[in-house]
Amino acid sequence: EVCKVSYLREADSPVREFEEGKRTCLTDLFAFEEIDSAKFASISRDRATTFVFDSSFASWQGDTLQIKAEQAIITLVNTPPPVEDNMMHHMYIGKLPELNYHVVNVSLWESSEYIFFDAVSGRRIAAYAPDGTVLTDSFGKPLVLAKRGWLVSLIADPYEGGSMLEVYEVGSDGNLQLVRYSLFSDWLAEESYQAGSSTIALKALHNDLTGTGPYFNLKLL
Repeated sequence: EVCKVSYLREADSPVREFEEGKRTCLTDLFAFEEIDSAKFASISRDRATTFVFDSSFASWQGDTLQIKAEQAIITLVNTPPPVEDNMMHHMYIGKLPELNYHVVNVSLWESSEYIFFDAVSGRRIAAYAPDGTVLTDSFGKPLVLAKRGWLVSLIADPYEGGSMLEVYEVGSDGNLQLVRYSLFSDWLAEESYQAGSSTIALKALHNDLTGTGPYFNLKLL
């Protein structure tokens, strides 16, 4: 079932892990609604542009990417090939208008991630646990559920055999506070799009990579 998880971490609770055959189905934050490929294709066409790209914000000087925040210049340096394990290439994606973040995609040797910067101060955005410790400052593809003021990040992890759904609340300082991490064990997120203020549309792969899995909506309850 698409709702079953093998790992769960919530803001004020200890980590819980579930063995195969004892995995729990999460239906308290989201409803899982199956859709067909045609519906998903129409959503992806309508919602393909999540970011506002303006080339005046970003410029290259050799291997250095500079991004203009209102009060600072953000400087990111590429590690050129063939460094392999230490490879790092930055691409400016655009501005996430709902949160006033500049968004950068970072390509690494075997993966990629997104990093966020406050568009006013230039400060790098991090996610925090309730006790104030930093959880991470790199993320999967960002999707905003404006109905709750949440940022949702989906990371497909073929090594763990599933998809990590990270849910954060946006604080008054622009930083992110953990709501929940959950590892869905039966599918890998291949594509995801915002579909309004309370829904994410997903195209999934089976976690053994044997073929396309379900298309479904994650709808806020």
